[in-house]
Amino acid sequence: MSTRGEAKTLNQAFLDAVVRTIQTLDEHVNHYVAQRLAECSVSAGPEWQLSRREHEVLTLILQRLTNKEIGVRLGISERTVKFHVSAVLRKSGATSRLELVRGHKAAPNPQLVAHS
Repeated sequence: MSTRGEAKTLNQAFLDAVVRTIQTLDEHVNHYVAQRLAECSVSAGPEWQLSRREHEVLTLILQRLTNKEIGVRLGISERTVKFHVSAVLRKSGATSRLELVRGHKAAPNPQLVAHS
Protein backbone atom coordinates (compact mmCIF):
# COMPACT_ATOMS: atom_id res chain seq x y z
CA MET A 1 0.00 0.00 0.00
CA SER A 2 1.35 3.46 -0.87
CA THR A 3 1.61 6.30 1.56
CA ARG A 4 0.41 9.84 0.91
CA GLY A 5 4.00 10.95 0.29
CA GLU A 6 4.51 8.30 -2.39
CA ALA A 7 1.20 9.20 -4.03
CA LYS A 8 2.15 12.89 -4.04
CA THR A 9 5.54 12.05 -5.60
CA LEU A 10 3.84 9.93 -8.28
CA ASN A 11 1.33 12.69 -9.01
CA GLN A 12 4.13 15.27 -9.33
CA ALA A 13 6.14 12.95 -11.61
CA PHE A 14 3.04 12.45 -13.77
CA LEU A 15 2.38 16.19 -13.95
CA ASP A 16 6.04 16.86 -14.84
CA ALA A 17 5.81 14.29 -17.65
CA VAL A 18 2.61 15.89 -18.95
CA VAL A 19 4.21 19.35 -18.97
CA ARG A 20 7.29 18.05 -20.84
CA THR A 21 5.05 16.31 -23.38
CA ILE A 22 3.00 19.46 -23.99
CA GLN A 23 6.16 21.59 -24.37
CA THR A 24 7.60 19.12 -26.88
CA LEU A 25 4.33 19.01 -28.80
CA ASP A 26 4.20 22.82 -28.84
CA GLU A 27 7.72 22.97 -30.30
CA HIS A 28 6.81 20.45 -32.99
CA VAL A 29 3.62 22.32 -33.87
CA ASN A 30 5.51 25.64 -34.12
CA HIS A 31 8.11 24.04 -36.38
CA TYR A 32 5.43 22.36 -38.52
CA VAL A 33 3.45 25.58 -38.96
CA ALA A 34 6.57 27.53 -39.87
CA GLN A 35 7.50 24.92 -42.47
CA ARG A 36 4.02 24.89 -44.01
CA LEU A 37 3.96 28.68 -44.22
CA ALA A 38 7.37 28.69 -45.87
CA GLU A 39 6.24 26.06 -48.36
CA CYS A 40 3.18 28.11 -49.24
CA SER A 41 5.44 31.07 -50.00
CA VAL A 42 3.40 33.48 -47.93
CA SER A 43 4.81 36.81 -48.94
CA ALA A 44 5.21 40.01 -47.05
CA GLY A 45 6.99 43.30 -47.47
CA PRO A 46 10.78 43.04 -47.62
CA GLU A 47 11.14 44.44 -44.10
CA TRP A 48 9.39 41.34 -42.69
CA GLN A 49 11.14 38.65 -44.69
CA LEU A 50 13.67 36.51 -42.85
CA SER A 51 16.67 34.91 -44.51
CA ARG A 52 17.03 31.15 -44.29
CA ARG A 53 19.57 31.54 -41.47
CA GLU A 54 17.38 34.06 -39.60
CA HIS A 55 14.51 31.59 -39.83
CA GLU A 56 16.74 28.84 -38.40
CA VAL A 57 17.76 31.16 -35.56
CA LEU A 58 14.11 32.11 -34.92
CA THR A 59 13.14 28.44 -34.73
CA LEU A 60 15.87 27.83 -32.13
CA ILE A 61 14.94 30.97 -30.18
CA LEU A 62 11.39 29.63 -29.97
CA GLN A 63 12.85 26.43 -28.55
CA ARG A 64 14.38 28.66 -25.85
CA LEU A 65 18.01 27.94 -26.75
CA THR A 66 20.71 30.39 -25.67
CA ASN A 67 22.93 32.18 -28.19
CA LYS A 68 25.74 29.80 -27.34
CA GLU A 69 23.50 26.73 -27.85
CA ILE A 70 22.22 28.14 -31.15
CA GLY A 71 25.79 28.72 -32.29
CA VAL A 72 26.77 25.14 -31.49
CA ARG A 73 23.67 23.77 -33.19
CA LEU A 74 24.23 25.81 -36.36
CA GLY A 75 28.02 25.69 -36.35
CA ILE A 76 28.44 29.47 -36.14
CA SER A 77 29.97 31.82 -33.58
CA GLU A 78 27.99 33.29 -30.71
CA ARG A 79 28.71 36.74 -32.15
CA THR A 80 27.15 35.72 -35.48
CA VAL A 81 24.13 34.36 -33.61
CA LYS A 82 23.72 37.73 -31.88
CA PHE A 83 23.78 39.42 -35.28
CA HIS A 84 20.99 37.14 -36.56
CA VAL A 85 18.97 37.51 -33.33
CA SER A 86 19.14 41.30 -33.72
CA ALA A 87 17.89 41.04 -37.30
CA VAL A 88 15.02 38.75 -36.26
CA LEU A 89 14.01 41.11 -33.45
CA ARG A 90 14.18 44.14 -35.74
CA LYS A 91 12.16 42.48 -38.50
CA SER A 92 9.56 41.10 -36.09
CA GLY A 93 9.17 44.36 -34.19
CA ALA A 94 9.94 42.60 -30.89
CA THR A 95 12.16 44.37 -28.38
CA SER A 96 13.42 41.21 -26.67
CA ARG A 97 13.65 37.46 -27.11
CA LEU A 98 11.01 37.03 -24.41
CA GLU A 99 8.61 39.30 -26.28
CA LEU A 100 9.32 37.37 -29.46
CA VAL A 101 8.56 34.02 -27.82
CA ARG A 102 5.46 35.33 -26.04
CA GLY A 103 4.16 36.99 -29.18
CA HIS A 104 4.77 33.88 -31.24
CA LYS A 105 2.87 31.71 -28.76
CA ALA A 106 -0.04 34.17 -28.61
CA ALA A 107 -0.32 34.72 -32.35
CA PRO A 108 2.31 33.27 -34.67
CA ASN A 109 3.16 35.88 -37.28
CA PRO A 110 2.65 34.36 -40.73
CA GLN A 111 4.79 37.13 -42.20
CA LEU A 112 7.97 35.79 -40.60
CA VAL A 113 8.69 33.46 -43.46
CA ALA A 114 12.04 32.21 -44.63
CA HIS A 115 13.16 33.53 -47.99
CA SER A 116 16.43 32.51 -49.57
